[in-house]
Parts: sequence; C-alpha cells; structure tokens
Amino acid sequence: MNGTASRHPRSGLLLPVLLAVLALPLGRVPAATGTGGVPLNPGDTVTSAVVPAGDEDSFSFRALAGTSLSLTLSPTKGSALRPVLEVRDPGGAALDLTGHRKSRKGKVSLKKLPLPATGRYLIRVSGEAGTEGGFVLKTKARPPRGTVRKKVVFPAGETLDVSFGVQDGTTAKIKISGKGGSFEVQALLTPSGDAVPGAPDLFTRKKNSAKASFLFRDFFGDFRLRLGGGTTDTLLKVSIKTKHPKTARRSFEVDSREPDITSVTPAEADPGETVTVRGENFREGRTVVRFGGRVSSLVRFVSSTELRAVVPPGNGSVSLAVRDLDGEGGAREIPFTIRPYEGPAAKFVILLIGDGMPLASEIALSRYLTGGDLDLSWHAFSYQAPCVTWDTTTYGRYAFAEGAPDYLPGVFDPELGYDPTRGGGQAYDGGWEPPDDEYFLAKLPPYGGGTAKIPATDSAAAATALATGVKTEDRNIAWAPGDDPEGKLETIAERARVRLGAAIGVVSTHAASDATPAAFVAHHRSRTALEEIGHEIAAVTQPDVVIGAGHPDRVPLVDDTGRIYLSPTDLAGLRSGEPPFDAYVFVEWQAGVDGDAALSAAADAAIAGGKKLYALFGDVQFAIPAVADAPGAPSITFTAEGKEDPTLPAATLAALRVLEARGGTQGFFLVVEAADIDPANHDNDYAWLIGAMDRLEEAVKTVVAYVDDTSNALTWSNTLVIVTSDHSNGYMRFDPTKPLGAGDLPRQVETGEGGAVSYSGEAWAYPDGEVLYRAGKHTNEPVMVYAEGAGAALFARYEGSWYPGTRLLDNTQIYEVILRAMGLE
Repeated sequence: MNGTASRHPRSGLLLPVLLAVLALPLGRVPAATGTGGVPLNPGDTVTSAVVPAGDEDSFSFRALAGTSLSLTLSPTKGSALRPVLEVRDPGGAALDLTGHRKSRKGKVSLKKLPLPATGRYLIRVSGEAGTEGGFVLKTKARPPRGTVRKKVVFPAGETLDVSFGVQDGTTAKIKISGKGGSFEVQALLTPSGDAVPGAPDLFTRKKNSAKASFLFRDFFGDFRLRLGGGTTDTLLKVSIKTKHPKTARRSFEVDSREPDITSVTPAEADPGETVTVRGENFREGRTVVRFGGRVSSLVRFVSSTELRAVVPPGNGSVSLAVRDLDGEGGAREIPFTIRPYEGPAAKFVILLIGDGMPLASEIALSRYLTGGDLDLSWHAFSYQAPCVTWDTTTYGRYAFAEGAPDYLPGVFDPELGYDPTRGGGQAYDGGWEPPDDEYFLAKLPPYGGGTAKIPATDSAAAATALATGVKTEDRNIAWAPGDDPEGKLETIAERARVRLGAAIGVVSTHAASDATPAAFVAHHRSRTALEEIGHEIAAVTQPDVVIGAGHPDRVPLVDDTGRIYLSPTDLAGLRSGEPPFDAYVFVEWQAGVDGDAALSAAADAAIAGGKKLYALFGDVQFAIPAVADAPGAPSITFTAEGKEDPTLPAATLAALRVLEARGGTQGFFLVVEAADIDPANHDNDYAWLIGAMDRLEEAVKTVVAYVDDTSNALTWSNTLVIVTSDHSNGYMRFDPTKPLGAGDLPRQVETGEGGAVSYSGEAWAYPDGEVLYRAGKHTNEPVMVYAEGAGAALFARYEGSWYPGTRLLDNTQIYEVILRAMGLE
C-alpha cells in the first residue's frame, strides 16, 4: 500500500515552572508493535483502493482509553469492492465490533465503538470473497470526557496513584479532600514515568483539601497523580475532570499498487549525491529507496515513474530497491556502487558546539575583540557553509500550517522543515537579510493543533541529529521520534568506540547530563530526566573524559526548579572510587581552589594511572566572566571566586591530553560545548554573550594549537576539527549605521521581561539601537559549519542536496561526514 497526502497562578492553568515542563513533549505513548499503516488523525477522510484482490490497506491512529470511534467505509462509485473492516487495539488484538457495526448495500458503518486502552490503534480494510476496488473511509472520534472519581479509605503511610488520560490541549481540574486523617500530593508523573518538577507545590491547600488546574501541551498518554497517606487512615475523595480538544480534519488518497524499480542513473555516486531512480507505481510521500541496508535520507518525488534519491552513507557495491512505507515493493533489485572515501582518514575528531549560536553571535564577539566581523579563529578554516537545524517537531508546525502530512523519515519535504525561498540560502551576516523576516518569528501550532510557538528545534533534538544522523522530536536524547521503547539510537561516539576502539569524551560549561553533551553518550525519551541521564553517563557509558558543571552541592543554591544533574548516590560513588566508578580519576569543585590547576593535576593523574577522567564543577554552569565596556582595549576577566571553576580552554586541553593517551593509535572523538551562549541569547544579554562566546574562541584556539604542536600525535592530516551550533537563538540584528568597535559594548538596560525564557531572572534592551533582539527563544535560522583537517572536503558533497541551488547543509549531514571521515560506514 502506498499513500499520498493532498493538499499561571494556582487558580489558573499553569505556573511557569510547570509550563516549562508540560509545554514540551516529555513522554508520548509509543506505538504498539505491529501497528504500522498510513498514519491518520481521527476526523480524517481517506480515499484508497483494495487492489489487487487479496490486498489489505491499514491506517493507524492514537487514542486515549474511553475514546468513542465512529466511521463509515463505502465503496467508491463503480467499485466491485465489498469491504471488510477490522479494528485492532495497541496490543494487536482485533476488537469485537458486535453491536456497533452495521452493513448495508456495500457500506459499513461503525458507531461509537469504545476503545479500551490508550495507545495506537489499527484500522484494516480488505475485500470480501476476493473483491477489489476503491473505497472512502471517513473517521470520527470523541475523546473521553467526564470525571475520574475515587472514594477510598486510604491507609496510613500508603501511596495511591490515580491515572487520567491527556492529549495535546487537555485541561484537567483536580480536587482532593480527606476526612479523618491527612494526605499529601507527592508527585505528578508523565506517561513515561518522569516526575514533573515542583508539581506538588502547584496545588492550593485549604484545611484537608487540595485543588489545581492544569493545561497539558504536546503530551499523549496516561498521567498519574501520586498521593501519600498521613499517620492515620483517611477517607479520601479524588475528582479529576478532563476536557480534551477536538482533532483536526484532512483528506488524503492512498494507492495499493506496489512500487518497482527499472533503472538508476548514475550507477555509482558518493554519499550525499543525488541519483535518479526510475520505475513504476511511485507515490509521493510513500515510496522509499533502499541502498543495501540503508534507506536514503531523502527521496524527492518527481512522478509515478521517477524519484530523486540522496545516497546514504556506505561503501562499495549494494543492491538498490524501492519499497513503500510498509516495506512492500517489487522484487527487482539493481546493482549500485557507493564510491569509497579516498581522502585522509580522521583518526581524531573534535566537534566544538556553540549552543544557541547564530552567525550574529560570532560577529558580536569578533567586533568586540578586533573591530572586524569575521576575525575569530574558526573563520580561518578552509571549509565554511550554512546549515539548517529543524527537528520533527518544527517540521510538524510548518506542515500543519500548510495542510501537509507530518514528518515521515525518507519521504518528507525538506522545504517544509526549512524554506529557502522565505528564510534564504545563507545565515544573517550583519548586512544581508532573509527574504521573509517574519518567517522565523511567526508562532505556529504543533501538528494537529495546540499552543502556537516559534518553530525551532530544542538542543536535545538538534544534538541527536549531530550525534546519530536522525531527525527526532523535541526533548529526545539519542532516541528516535515516536518514543518507541526500542527507539534508542547508536551515537557516533559509541560507534567509534565499538568499531575502532577509540576513546570518547564530552566537555561542557553546563552539566554533562544536559541535552547537548548527553545526546552523544546517553539515551532517553526526556531530556529532563537528568539524574537518569547522569547515571547512564557516569556508570554505564563511562566516556573516557567527562567534564562539566551541575555539582549537586551547588545547584540548589541557584536552581529553584530542584534539578539534580548528578544524583547524590553517583556523586558518592565517584568520591569513594567504588566500582563501577573506580574507572575514573575524580576531581570536583572546592572553595578557594583554582579550577584550572585542579583539573590539570587530575588529568596528569589519569594519564599516569591509565584511568579515565571525571570532573565536576560549577552550579548550573561554570563561572561567567566579566566583560568590560573598554573601547580599544577589550577586557574579559574572571573573579577570584570564578576561578574556582575551570575555564573552557583549560577543560578542552585536559580532555585532549587524556583522550590522546587513552585512544592511542585507535584515536578519539571529543565534543566540546560552550553552553552558556544559549542562555545569554535567551536573556538578550549582549555582555554575557560576549563572555560566553569568548570561551568558545579560546577553546578553538586551544584545539588548533594542540594540532599544530608537533609533539602530539594529532596533525591536520589525521584530525578533523568542526565548529558549529545546534540552533539559533535571539534573532539579534545590528544597526549598520552604528557599528561597535573593539572593546565596545552597547548600553543595555534591564527590562525585567523580554526573553521568553530568562535564566538570570532579568532581560535586556538596547536604547541606543546598536543591536536589537527580536526573540528570546530559539529560531529556525541557519547556523554556520566550519571545518578543517582530514575529511573537511567531504562537506562539499552534501551542499544543496536537500536544497538545490543553495549551499545549505542539514545538521544530520555533519554526522554523515564524521562517519565517513572516520571510516565508520
């Protein structure tokens, strides 16, 4: 079967803390095994055909337990089909339609069938007695409405979980009262079991009762309210009233003929290049092209007989075939050769990431340091190109606005993720402006409807693309979209360790369990599960180097959300050196001790003892430098207290030394993140931005000097250095008539508002107009990619492959270049 789509306060909804959590997809209910088929939303109308006789069409949709499903299944005019209908639950069992199903003159109707469980359902359509022909399937579903009520005698000291289903846009009003004893609200748990930070404090308490009202965004599944008993038994009453939104409606057509292949031109190509595939029965949005064991990252539909497919990573002779999304297709396969990489191999790869760093941020630091626009160390690299960063959540917002299908791997339209005709084929450079400025700033609802936001990736999904080459949804850490329990993705670091025996390491000015570094060395369906992620890194993955912030002794001093980036248990294990933590030399923040010196000494000890290095400093981040407004004399300094944390260049140097010692002839892979560029841009804080950017500049200089040093094993013929960003942030613009010179800072005034996310508790404006921030959030602007060394030339193969006529790369292609340069295909 193939398819083509046509075209706050406690008495209110949410306090800011909860909104920051619930407004993002923490844990969606995964699709059940075997429930494939064309995705639809209840409310869709589908036109399809059972051809040939014996064929079967299937359609999948998500529903909450208690949803009432109705539909009509009718043969099209002139069709000989006598339709047979089947509905299967998330476990794959067929539902009993007796009493809800009616048949008349070839038409099948299903009225108000109650769906028993929360999950993904399957509708199957076939033909009775070998009949075939077209049909129209009209679907409708009414989500469950009403009240979950419990009245129980609650034993002292026990816990009680009350479950209720939510989908995007659900409002839940919760009331709890106790008699004869006491109770406490212990937690609100997401469908994936994560506790919503601070949720108990959002309940209004009066005598022995509690109430709250919540609005849930971008969730699907069963939440649980966890209550704890007091010292005596309690007669407990719980009422949860839920109201769910209606689903969107659309129509699409489906064709059941199997695709087949007849030729491919040319017969050999490099990864990233585009080939023409010819055959028959190709369907837009449904036909994929397989190159041996890999699916093309992008297939462009030209006609029912022609496709354009981007060659995936690989090496040597493979068999090329076409399939529909259900895996069906003709048996014919055609030989194809993916040309091997013949350039210098990258034994050592260093990826430096400026989190939330658009080109404007680079220009800002360059002007402060030199007065010129592009005078940073990485601006001298031999390869430079713009790169798009959208994730599947961003894609869904744009697709929904256009009435197009949601993201599907391999058959999506890249120009829905990023449209060069509106956003342009380059990054804002201080002079050039995109064709449609508002394209990046207009708020759009998520796919299926809901709260509108500026479409842009978060760090978790963006880092996952860099680490695994897979586009995923917001919040996922090296996890496939859809949150399937089997969705764990192998990262480039893990692949290098297993395939090459390479050493691996992560360095960040924020916590190692934060989204960007974590995506390379951990896996989770929710980036907010910081303790779990931190444990996986420290005790399971155990990279050869881990350097970051988030010290548990310091975080509560500044982080009122109660985040814990590393659990007390893991911290105790690292301090004691008990297995499995005995693999590490552990160094941590100490008051009055110079962080750079402590880290360097720990690196020496790790090298001498043949051990790994784990360094834990900072609160939520390493110390922030002070940047002076000193025209002609740039000044970026740290206080004595600030020097208790290591600087990013010192951390980078320590990592390089330990990784070189541990990697030996097998090499290493290192990620270095300048993380506080992102919160600086969230706060629209130009001075903070300069200090954060300067950390990255000094780290890159440290890397370049290390490669240039002939006493090290690293040379430019065996080392690949990449500098990029995970996404843009702030949408800052310069006034060309008021250029800032070396050492100049614009006058900035505190507004107390502005950035939609404020890390420092304040935001800033610039009354003299030298700079202007138009957002306090991530945007979908392209970022830049810079590369030098072994394999850097590979990037040119990918330019414009997703966006013809431009030099635009996609962030997944950075992964593909590293994969090929290291020989990991």
